[in-house]
This record gives sequence, C-alpha cells and structure tokens, in this order.
Amino acid sequence: SISDTFFLALVALFGPAPATVATVVDCAILSWRRRYAWERLLFNITGPPLSLWVAANLFFSASGIQPVVNADIPPTKLIVPLLGTAFGWFLLNSSLTAVAVALESGKNPLHVWKRMSILGVNYGAAAAAAFCLVIATRYAGLTAAAAVLPLVFIFHLTIRSWLGRLDDAQQHIQNADRLYLSTIERLA
Repeated sequence: SISDTFFLALVALFGPAPATVATVVDCAILSWRRRYAWERLLFNITGPPLSLWVAANLFFSASGIQPVVNADIPPTKLIVPLLGTAFGWFLLNSSLTAVAVALESGKNPLHVWKRMSILGVNYGAAAAAAFCLVIATRYAGLTAAAAVLPLVFIFHLTIRSWLGRLDDAQQHIQNADRLYLSTIERLA
C-alpha cells in the first residue's frame, strides 16, 4: 500500500519501534474495514509489523547509523539502509504470507511466493519515495516534505497501474492457454 513509504520514512527518521506501531495500527484498520476473519486480522497485525521490525533492526545494526532525527547523517548514508530495510521487509513479509497462503490453500509455498515476488518492485519504489520524503523532511523542512508528497502518490499510482497490467497480462495468458488446451482436446 502507499503507507509502505511512510513506514519506511518512519524507520529512517525515528527508528524501528514507531514504524512498527504505525504498521500495526494500519494493518488493524485495513483488516477491520475489510471485515477479515479474526485469524487473518491477527496475522495481518503481526506478520508485516514483525517483518518490518526485524528488517529495520538488522539494517540499523549492520549500517551502524542511528535514526535521522537523532543524528546528522549525510543523505547518501541513508540509501543502503533504506533499501536494505525495504528488501528485508519484503523478503520476510512475503515469505510469511506465502507460507500462510500455502497452508490455507494446500499449495507449495515457493510457488505462492514466486507469484508474489513481483511486489518487490513496490517495496523498492516505497524505499525511493521514503528517501525523498526523509531528505525533504530532515534537510529542507516540512514545506519541502509537503511538496514531495504528490510524488509519493504518483509512485504509488504508477506501481499500482503497472501491477494491474501485469495481472491482466497473466490472466490473458491463462485464458489463451485454456483455449489452446481445449482446442487440442477437441482435435484429439
């Protein structure tokens, strides 16, 4: 969702804990609004936040930097930790989700994960947008951050449109495969 950008920005600005709490609240609200069953709601308020918390802590430890609000860090030192956090969050979150979906559907978790792997682009875009938002907020002020917000929405809409087109293309290929197989069966 578009909120991924803000969660990654919170990680960079304030650290893993505030971003984790915000993720829990966001996942709870979205799950409740969609009227998910309790077990899915519990999964949604634990899986993504836990994945973000682990990824953020790992990359803060590995990079040796502190949240931007506490330190004067050159913007270039934020790129790798933000991308690393986004990549780690994607791997952990998508793996947990793939296992949960596989357990529900009886499918192979690796096949489920492969279908979801294209969403990694969204995490990368969220990291890039979060970087812009953090730089604008920390180094140029809130007015500059407000000017960057339309870019965040444009990123989100572009990625969403692109993923929708990919989904349409996959459905088209599946329909063509079904038509091809039914033609072969009739000819046989």
